[in-house]
Amino acid sequence: MDNTESAATAPLPESPLPAPGLLQQIFGQWDPPPWCRWVYRRKWPVLGTLGVLALIGYGIFWWVTRPPPVIPNALELSVSAPGLTDYDRDQIYVAPLRVNFSGSAAPLERVGKEPAGIALDPPLPGSWTWEDDHTLVFQPQTDWPVGQHYAISLDPKLTVAETIVLAPFELEFDTAPFAVNWASNEFYQDPQDPKLKKAVWSLNFSHPVDAAKLESALRVRMFDGAGRVLPSPSLSTQYNARKLRAWVHSAPLDLPPNGGAIHLDVGKGIASSLGGPGNDNELSQQVDLPALYSVTVDELTPTLVDNAQHEPLQVIVVGFNMDLRDREVTAATRAWLLPEKNAKLKDDEQSIPYGWSEGEVDEALLQQSTPLELKADPSEREYLPIHSFKYQAPVGRSVYVRVDKGLKSFGGFILGKPHAQVFQVPEYPRLLSFVGDGALLSLRGERRVTAVTRNMPALRLEIGRVLPEQLHHMVQFNEGSYQQPSLWTIGEDSLVERMEKRVTLPNADPAKTHYEGIDLGEFFTGGRHGVFLLSLRT
Repeated sequence: MDNTESAATAPLPESPLPAPGLLQQIFGQWDPPPWCRWVYRRKWPVLGTLGVLALIGYGIFWWVTRPPPVIPNALELSVSAPGLTDYDRDQIYVAPLRVNFSGSAAPLERVGKEPAGIALDPPLPGSWTWEDDHTLVFQPQTDWPVGQHYAISLDPKLTVAETIVLAPFELEFDTAPFAVNWASNEFYQDPQDPKLKKAVWSLNFSHPVDAAKLESALRVRMFDGAGRVLPSPSLSTQYNARKLRAWVHSAPLDLPPNGGAIHLDVGKGIASSLGGPGNDNELSQQVDLPALYSVTVDELTPTLVDNAQHEPLQVIVVGFNMDLRDREVTAATRAWLLPEKNAKLKDDEQSIPYGWSEGEVDEALLQQSTPLELKADPSEREYLPIHSFKYQAPVGRSVYVRVDKGLKSFGGFILGKPHAQVFQVPEYPRLLSFVGDGALLSLRGERRVTAVTRNMPALRLEIGRVLPEQLHHMVQFNEGSYQQPSLWTIGEDSLVERMEKRVTLPNADPAKTHYEGIDLGEFFTGGRHGVFLLSLRT
């Protein structure tokens, strides 16, 4: 074999390719399309063209958005669109339209009269008037159309004075659109007939409503407490005199024992009887229906109430979420005065009297407690939600009150579980005051002042005798009355010499008012007389 021929025909070894980069390993080899190569080869002409186009666009934007040229002494115009018509008056008030000028613009001979060269588009019957030299007013003959867009055309050559220059203006406005909103919704129970129960919704309208369109847009849905669909009751609608408010009543309801809800849906398309576009929004409002066992105690509070003699009485106020028979609540409500000490704790481990909590009260503790007599306050009505009871208990002690279950409301609803609560007997309010507004004491005879007190162990009477040389300051700087002087700019200590009398009061009933006469004769000895400032302190 010829070695030369064999070497010529043998394939040459391939040269090694460069190692691919990281991006090429991730995304692979990318071959740009022809247009990219064309742009790249002509990049400078392309960039120049784009720059010229950007400059042209910026120039157009600047021209469109440039501020208008300032005209010397030109008056600005603005429109005050009319507000909603006031239908609540005996005579309906239709708000006018106003065109305001920034300065005096009216021809002098036209002030108070009709202008020329001004009109509404679309036209509306009414009258234009120069209200003053810078305000034009348009009063329509009837009500404004609902939701109407208007433009105002004004010819400066005819409307304003010859020497007046107006800035560029566009006068447009919209009248008030028709609006619907919820006023209230409630579960109603007839106060005379406990079987008559229904749902009532109330709607407010910005303009007189078209009753037919409203009633055709009403839908009602009813569900029980488990969400099951119930037959929908029929509806009836009532309106006020000008049809600005509507009351939607359901037919008498048969309530499910587990309660539920009834929904009133108001569809689109409700419009005013005056015409114009209607309401585009759908509305929905829910009334919750009470379950059979839905009576609850919402309030159980101790308080103090003054009697006819202005003496405080201890009272328990029990409030329910429904009207209950007074005598039945009295029979179901009981109270106990809990022990002063907790027998399970040592004296140094507790405050005395001990503050009991509901969780600590059981039947064994009630056996050790003292039953309290509750006296129901007489009421004018047989059924009412708030009931009050007078009681007597030492201040600071704990009282346990229980309202038994089974109470029935006027509509047949029931208190499903007992309600119990512990409270601390509140302190009686303290009282310390002079009887009367002020007095002149005689230089001879009895010289006494009287203080009225309540729940006070002692009092301190401060007597400040105004020094004779300071009387003119007392007159000059007193900003109050002589019965109750007020010396803000000068202190009393700069005017008086002070004396003091302490009085121990009898340890009587803290609920009783006590009158204490205090003899001031001892402070008038040695020729002391004049003006005295008296002050009571605890």
